[in-house]
Amino acid sequence: MILYKENDIFLVNPTGGWDTKKGVHYFYPISLLYLQSYLKKNNIPSKIIDVKPMKLSPKNFKKLIQKENPKIIAFTGSPFERSSLYEYIYGIKKYAPNTVVIVG
Repeated sequence: MILYKENDIFLVNPTGGWDTKKGVHYFYPISLLYLQSYLKKNNIPSKIIDVKPMKLSPKNFKKLIQKENPKIIAFTGSPFERSSLYEYIYGIKKYAPNTVVIVG
């Protein structure tokens, strides 16, 4: 049985929701909330990293990864968000070489 600590699993929304009218509208990362709910039901802690409301740049995200060293980072995204997604994914293995990275 694998035991996880609080910061072992990061569920990341790299775009922070679609900005439809210059920040007026915000959409919660429902896919990550569903996943987190499933994990919680099975006593597996996780942390959602929603970059826009957290004002977390790709550079600062990588510093967070280096500091926390999570075991798993799962990203959500769509084809429309691929350039932003790439900014957050690129170079993660440099900061956390043993971290499993999932994109879906």
